[in-house]
Amino acid sequence: MTTDTTKMSSARNKYQEILAKLDEIDKTISGFMFRLSLPPIVEAVYSIPASFFGLVPSLAIFPLWIALLALEDGLIPTDEQTTLGLQQQHSKIVLLKSITVLSTIGFLAAWGSFQKGYMPLTKIFAQRYCYLLSICFNAGFLSHTLLQLPSDDPYAASSKKAFSLAIYLLFLWPPCMLIIVILKEFFKRTRPIVLDTTRSGDSTSGHWLDKKAFPNICYFLATAQAYESFPSGDAASATIFAILLVNINPRYAIPAWSIVVLAWSGRMYVLAHHFFDVVAGSIIACIIHRVASSVGLGIYDMQWWHPFASTMVLATYIKTMMKNKQKIG
Repeated sequence: MTTDTTKMSSARNKYQEILAKLDEIDKTISGFMFRLSLPPIVEAVYSIPASFFGLVPSLAIFPLWIALLALEDGLIPTDEQTTLGLQQQHSKIVLLKSITVLSTIGFLAAWGSFQKGYMPLTKIFAQRYCYLLSICFNAGFLSHTLLQLPSDDPYAASSKKAFSLAIYLLFLWPPCMLIIVILKEFFKRTRPIVLDTTRSGDSTSGHWLDKKAFPNICYFLATAQAYESFPSGDAASATIFAILLVNINPRYAIPAWSIVVLAWSGRMYVLAHHFFDVVAGSIIACIIHRVASSVGLGIYDMQWWHPFASTMVLATYIKTMMKNKQKIG
């Protein structure tokens, strides 16, 4: 019995040593982004891919852009369609384009206000119930604009494909987040911003936070999500978006994966994640995507109710987890 206990203790110590070494390697790799300081205008632009994928607007806006890009990619107009259909587009497509552009502009304006400290937008952008509202909005709005086009509309042929692509994003996001939430609860890894505020900055480099022109998002992460570093939900969301872009057309491959890299480096820059955190988030998204496709729930197999089913699983787990925490507390 004593021998077995000794072996278990030895194995545990080796496991902890391996984790400690990996943690040090991770911090070394990530250190450059932690210490980096950018001009305010560059940081303001950079903060969008660095934070957008983890906020409510990502689920509200990205499916609309996916739908529009898929529509345009599938549209091969004849001369007759060019002179008639495209000059007099169906009102539903006009509505889709208008809402997409206006919502994007609205987010950019709101994000700029938050960065300047004018509005407490994180209470809205990170509100879990708003994620559900975003899914409901897109499922209903995209059904209305894409699934009821007349047969003579130039977009009719590609509208169902575009709908499935957009809905797939909403379907895949909840299972990815479910795995990520479970892993966050298990590992409880401290975010870099918390490590920065607790360490003593030396006289030459100071604190990492001092190098950031717009630290509001850093303060929010330090107070509201201090121990949710591993893995990165933002990286997973960015990867889902990239997968869909590549499936729309391979020519989008470079901008798609460039967005993922910007999200990775941006999350490190705002002191939200380490390098291994963002890599793990992207790997999770790729695995869930492969699993979904293998069981017949691929990109072109989506129905309007699929995202609601996957969302209910995530919502049930989170609600159960919160009740258990209250009982323990």
